[in-house]
Amino acid sequence: MIKKFIVIGLIFIVMIAMLFTVFRRSKNVNEDAVLRNKIIEIINQDDSIDFNKITNFEWDTMYLFTPDSRPKDVFKTDDIKEYNSTFNIEVREDINMIAFVKFNRLISYVELPRNYGGEDITKYIKLSKSNAKFNISQKDKVIIFNE
Repeated sequence: MIKKFIVIGLIFIVMIAMLFTVFRRSKNVNEDAVLRNKIIEIINQDDSIDFNKITNFEWDTMYLFTPDSRPKDVFKTDDIKEYNSTFNIEVREDINMIAFVKFNRLISYVELPRNYGGEDITKYIKLSKSNAKFNISQKDKVIIFNE
């Protein structure tokens, strides 16, 4: 009888652990590779980019992080909830990260190769949806991010 309760208890604990794991993973935000490819395509063809028009999801704030920035610290300061442990630029020198936030939650992000992001920003930029339009240098094939 005691063995039966132990087995049932262990099964219950395993099921709770599995539900917890599934719930945590469902909140992870993965990089939007389709959006990254769309951004690169626009950089190669157009003279401006409006992130408000090229995204197919709702967002209210956009962050651009350079390798010198610390996204986790910025998000903590701005009370942004992010569930992705791989959302980290501190060890990557070859990318800029563009994060999209809605109601203080990370909705989507893109790892944009640094050669498409220009060199005219330091640390990070925080923009509202209405200010997320930038010119593109067709000579250098880079977005001109300016605050």
